[in-house]
Amino acid sequence: PDKAEPRALAVDFIMDVVRVMELRDQVEFVKYVVKMTQGKTNLRLLGVDLILNLMTLLKDPLGVNSMEEEGKETWGLWCLEALVKRCSDVSATIRGRALSSLAQVVGFLSGSDKASLVLKEFMGFGDGNVVGVGGKEINEMLRRRCVDEKAIVRKAALLLVTNLTALLGGTIDEVVLKTMGMACSDSLVS
Repeated sequence: PDKAEPRALAVDFIMDVVRVMELRDQVEFVKYVVKMTQGKTNLRLLGVDLILNLMTLLKDPLGVNSMEEEGKETWGLWCLEALVKRCSDVSATIRGRALSSLAQVVGFLSGSDKASLVLKEFMGFGDGNVVGVGGKEINEMLRRRCVDEKAIVRKAALLLVTNLTALLGGTIDEVVLKTMGMACSDSLVS
């Protein structure tokens, strides 16, 4: 549904079913949701909402607490990739929801040291400094979203910058911080 309230109810009901599934079936469902994020607008929006719940409600999304190296699923990385792609969606609603969901996932995963390391590596920040192409791509995407035409997208981008800054211990790209400063003077966001 296009309306937020019925969509949230649908996501809650879906998650009730997913929680009782076997791990193998949960991973298959995650693959399906990731494919949904590449479909029609209403499916992309539902997929973004489902990813947030999958990442925060299912056990060990990044596989950091798994004792077995063999067969370890990193389905959480698929979800993170899908969210990052939707942060540049043509629909402002989806861009905003993806940024907001990504910010919440970053905040959630920051609570675990092991998950934080995997998250930093995925984002391209390594030891806290921008080292790889991923970090530059994330910073560029954040810079564009902080000056997006829609206020909801700008607000979600600022939330993501805040959570990434906390994850990185205060270290973040100067250009993004300057962009964030300009965006903070936006009356629609502040």
